[in-house]
Amino acid sequence: MGAEKSPTDEQLTYLLAFVDCLPWVSAHALEFWLEQFVAAARSVQGVRKENLIRTLWDCVSGRMGGEAGFKAVEWWVNGGKTRILAPKL
Repeated sequence: MGAEKSPTDEQLTYLLAFVDCLPWVSAHALEFWLEQFVAAARSVQGVRKENLIRTLWDCVSGRMGGEAGFKAVEWWVNGGKTRILAPKL
């Protein structure tokens, strides 16, 4: 049998899948879901968190378009990135 995945690996998989879904979230609901993402991502640490943040930025800055993309970048530069990087509360 293969190695059992830790809950952190499973959580990270869910968070990465969440980021992949962001381009389909409506612009008016986007900020709510980005804040939910911040709350969930606080438990991820180290290199995994760095990779998660990089993946989120790649999505926000490149894969999202239109009004949702604009709102996502606006969220990022107006404190979203800082909230993700903040240590666990």
